[in-house]
Amino acid sequence: MALGIFQRSMVLRATAAAKIQLGQVRQGHSFSASQATLQLVLQSKPWPLWLRREMRSNWAGETGAVAIYRGSHWALRPGEAELRSFVEEHVAAEEAHLEAMESLVCEPDERSWMPATAFGWALGYLSTRIRGAHGMYVTTEAVESFVEEHYGDQIARSWSADLYRCMRSDVSLKNPPTVLLP
Repeated sequence: MALGIFQRSMVLRATAAAKIQLGQVRQGHSFSASQATLQLVLQSKPWPLWLRREMRSNWAGETGAVAIYRGSHWALRPGEAELRSFVEEHVAAEEAHLEAMESLVCEPDERSWMPATAFGWALGYLSTRIRGAHGMYVTTEAVESFVEEHYGDQIARSWSADLYRCMRSDVSLKNPPTVLLP
């Protein structure tokens, strides 16, 4: 028996919640969201339209980031031990980020179907194959600078939205918001 859209959505959300509760979302590297925080964000759905769009973009970005480092790994030549270590460390970190993002952005209509994997892999492969370590480091710097600005904008917008709600409802700001709530 085929599941309807609503039932599939509930199954996907329940699966994501179970992964979070069981601790199956990796932690480590520079990623430090707790299981409780991930669960709280998941429970805050449905998100406002602007945040749904941002989370779709975030999911595509994490998908692309994993692909960049996997493409780079394929382009490595023998003797590039330092670069290999850099790439392996970064792919592991980006896989942890993507797992967390997938636990939050778990419904098909929440995900972008932009070809982030193909573009990311090609970028990683070509930058490393053509320019070696320099190409990979320049690519990493450019991508991470963009991500830092992109997430910073989201945090600022969320903080502004929370601040506005707090002012309207006369709620104290002693404890600033810790998650993006609708």
